[in-house]
Parts: sequence; structure tokens; C-alpha cells
Amino acid sequence: FMVVGGQRLPGSSVPGTRSPSRRPRLVAARLAALAAMLAAAAVVKAEPIEAADPYQQCLVDIPSCTVLDLAYAGLSSTIPSEVGTLTALVRLAFGNNDAIVGTLPTELANLTALTSLEVYNTRVNGSLPPLLSQLPTLRNLQVQNSDLSGSLDAVPFSDGFPSLTSLQVDANALSGSVPPELLVLSPELEVLNVANNVLVQGWLPTEVGSSILTSLRASNTRITGPLPTEVGASNLTLLDLQGTLLAGALP
Repeated sequence: FMVVGGQRLPGSSVPGTRSPSRRPRLVAARLAALAAMLAAAAVVKAEPIEAADPYQQCLVDIPSCTVLDLAYAGLSSTIPSEVGTLTALVRLAFGNNDAIVGTLPTELANLTALTSLEVYNTRVNGSLPPLLSQLPTLRNLQVQNSDLSGSLDAVPFSDGFPSLTSLQVDANALSGSVPPELLVLSPELEVLNVANNVLVQGWLPTEVGSSILTSLRASNTRITGPLPTEVGASNLTLLDLQGTLLAGALP
């Protein structure tokens, strides 16, 4: 059996007894990789962990974990798919671990209580899991300065995000154009950052003007065409389009 934070994981068997079902042992086995990651991170986290810290809760009782902040934890390898079993998670952060590689696990779509996913400054590659757009409470999505690929025209971007307020995917290897659906089907979106994706191209959608966006960064891309006249009547307070291929008059 496995012990985390001085307590036996729920579902682990007691030596000398037979479990009435294989399920508890399977659950414990599925959490083993995640427990190892937590244990490694606990050694290198810079700040002391208070008894009431949600992170301490994760060390003691992984399945009920609500906040898992592993930023600056010196982690390597891939993000284990077992993270998808932590269905109570509200915030998940793997930022500033530049040795984390591989794709984002599709099991992230199981985290239906998640409000913030932060995977910036890593070497995560591949595309965003398509079902991320269906997470009902996700408000903050940050996958900056990584090796993310795929087209902005494809899901999950083209499906929109029902509750998202901030989408920051700058400094990756994304391609395609900003789809109108992203703005129409993300009614709460206020911050959009696709800067420093040199394969992003096409015209800015006119829906920028009717959205509630307050910040749009698309610098150092291949966005072209005229600036939509609708921008003049938008809610934007920050518009960064440096290093693009825009042409024409200002609205």
C-alpha cells in the first residue's frame, strides 16, 4: 500500500487482509504516479506549507484535493493522466516547470469543477484536449511559452468556452486564424492573447467589436487585412498588433 503525508491513501489495502474488490487497489495504483509527483514537489517547493494550505490537503488526501499548485516545483516528465481523477480540483497549476514534456492529458476534461488551468513556461506540446471547451466553470486558461500546436480554427477554440474570461496561449506554435466562434461562443471572454505564434494568420474577426474583450494581444503573428471598423466601438482598452501584416486605414 502507499502512504502520503503519513496517511494511507483511500482504497489501499491493509497488509495481511484481502480486499473484497479489485477496485480499491486499482484506484491506489492509478494515483501512484501523481503521488510520486506530489512527493517530489513537496521537497523543492520554496515556501513552507501551512497546515491549512490546500496543497497540504493534496498531500494528505489526494482524491479530495481542490488546489494543486506545482509551479516552480522542478518537475520533469509528463503530466500524469491520473490528474483526471481529481474531480474536486478548482485550480491546477504546472507553470514554470521547463522540463515537463508531452501532451496535455485528455483526462483533464473530467475536471468539471476546474476554474483555472495554468501550464505556462513548460515544454508541453500537441494540441489542447478538444473537450476542454466543455468544462462548465473554466475561467482562466494559460498555456503560454510552451510548444503547443494545432489550429485556432479547430476545437476546442471553435467551440468556444462558456465561462472563460481569460485565454492566454501566446508564444507557442499555433496556426490558423482567430475564429469568430471563439468570441461568439465565449460570452465572458475579456482577455485573449495569441501573440508570438508566427503561424497564426488571417483577418481579425469583426466579432471583436461586439464582444466584451478588454485586452487583445496578437503581436508577432501573420494576421493580415484591414483592422475591422468594429474595433472602434469595442470595449478594448489594450490592443497589441505589433509585428503583424495589417494594412489599411485605422477605423
